[in-house]
Amino acid sequence: MANDAVRVLLPEEATREQVEAALRRRGWHFHRFFEQGQIQPARWQWVADPDNEVTYMEDRLFRWRYLVLSGPRRELIAGELRAELPTLSREDVLRMWDCAWQRPHTAADELVGAAHALGIGAPTAPDPEIMARLAYGLRLPEPKVRLAVLRAIGFTQWIEFYEGLQWFAENDPEPYLRNYAESLVLAIERSGDFIR
Repeated sequence: MANDAVRVLLPEEATREQVEAALRRRGWHFHRFFEQGQIQPARWQWVADPDNEVTYMEDRLFRWRYLVLSGPRRELIAGELRAELPTLSREDVLRMWDCAWQRPHTAADELVGAAHALGIGAPTAPDPEIMARLAYGLRLPEPKVRLAVLRAIGFTQWIEFYEGLQWFAENDPEPYLRNYAESLVLAIERSGDFIR
């Protein structure tokens, strides 16, 4: 399932004002604002030209803020913004997950946040270390953690999860989680990258 957008995960100390200042210094222009919906994050969209855009997301559902970059220069622009702004790296999100699940009495909410960070902070190409952690998370006993992992898989859109999602959609004890996994399976099947 192709997802060519690049996401840049922001830590708590990064502000929307910092992001806006960095974009203005590059000559970007504010395009439009989208109110937060029931499941959609609030979004501020910026454009440099007709082909490239950066959207700042405040996702209250997942409790994260991040940038979504699209266009032919998305990787270059993401690199420039990572150099200028405080951001969370791949290693940061891996460490966040590892610390959360290795503690003996970790609260499920901490695992939920770490799972969302894995999905949002994942690169566009499949990453074996992130994939292994998400696959492990699907086997954890807490339903809300499994839901967070399914959402993270939805962010990655990696076709490599197809068979695992099929199994999950048929075998998880929670009907709403089976339905969510089935929707991800269908999305993969409808993608242009899927070949049976």
